[in-house]
Order: sequence, then C-alpha cells, then structure tokens
Amino acid sequence: MTIVTLARLIGLGRAAIGLAFMVAPGQASRLWTGSDADEPGLKMLAVSFGARDLAIGLGTFLAARQGQQVARWLQVGALSDAADASATLLHGAQTPHGRRTLITILASGAAVGGAALARVGSRKSEVERRQQYYQPTTHMQASAGKLLPTSDFLLPTRP
Repeated sequence: MTIVTLARLIGLGRAAIGLAFMVAPGQASRLWTGSDADEPGLKMLAVSFGARDLAIGLGTFLAARQGQQVARWLQVGALSDAADASATLLHGAQTPHGRRTLITILASGAAVGGAALARVGSRKSEVERRQQYYQPTTHMQASAGKLLPTSDFLLPTRP
C-alpha cells in the first residue's frame, strides 16, 4: 500500500468520523463521554469536534487524490489526535475507566501513526522535488578509442 493510498484512507476515515459527530453528536460521542453525551453543551462540542475532523479529513483526502503535499494535513491530524488523547487523560475523570483507556490508546495511536506517515511522506516529497530539479542525462566517455555510454548522472536543469 502506498503512502498516497494510506493518506486517502486516513482522510476518508477522519472525514467519516467527523460527519458522524456532526450528524449524530450524542450517539457518536457516547463512547468517549459516556452517559453525558446527550447534554446540550457536550453535543455542541461534539459538533465542533466533528467539523474539525471533517475538514482535516477532506483536506487530507483531496490533497492525496490531487497529488499535492499531504504531510501538513497528516501533521495537523496527528496534532488534533494528540490533543484528544491529552484531553481525555486530563479531563476524562467522569468517563468510565475502560472507555477512557480505549479512547486514549486510539487517539495516541492515531497521533503517532499520522506523525510517522507525515514524516515518511515529507521525505518522499523531498526526493520527488529533487528528482524534478535533477534530470537524468546519459554521457559518453572515451575508452580505448571508442565512445561508450556511461551510467546516468544527475545534472541540474534550469527551473
């Protein structure tokens, strides 16, 4: 599976989760917040959380689909996942222990995975950028009175 395919899947998954929080905030946030999920204030925050994830997910998916840089989108997603894990640990005392642990593990894993994929994607993008600048050229070299092709060299082209 390629980085682009993974980025598309991550984007679609995040967008779907965001849409679920926006459309059905009480149901979608019940796993995270427990029985308080139907409180109006928590529904408001769930819709806001959903909008954030929908935007990050669509941005990630569209960037990957259009061949644009996805590392920044993945980094933003990883940062928001890290914030979710931290918020759950710091302010999730009302959430049942098993749910709190599950959400913290899922959010932390998503943060680490997203950051790692962004790092790999950044490196690959840098290599691709350099390859666009350096074009392979075949050179000839004299050897024993004959012209023989040598291996390809990377020479800078004019931007």
